[in-house]
Amino acid sequence: FITLQFKIGEEVYTAHDISAGGTSFTVPEDKIELFPEGEFFKDCMLRLNRDKFEIPKVKIAKTWPDKDKAGEPNGKYKVGIAFVDVPKATEEELFKSINGEARAEEIRKDLLKKKIANQ
Repeated sequence: FITLQFKIGEEVYTAHDISAGGTSFTVPEDKIELFPEGEFFKDCMLRLNRDKFEIPKVKIAKTWPDKDKAGEPNGKYKVGIAFVDVPKATEEELFKSINGEARAEEIRKDLLKKKIANQ
């Protein structure tokens, strides 16, 4: 139900999670060298459903190998992003959007439980 994308450089990635402090996404092994830990990037964009947020500066906080269900490396890497110096107004709007989506998700779960219980 939630579309979460992060644009860094010229590429757009499907993000896994979001907080007011950062996000993460997965890249193929051949692209991990583009995201060295500690590196800064400017002029990024976060999209949470229809809401778009300009993130002026981010830092590559951590990278680590992704694993399959058996716990084995799958040839992909996760990239953890920390937002840096986000303007207060953007931070507040991001916080509102995140909380709104979290509430909507809880409502969807409750409705599904009621639907299943009534069958």
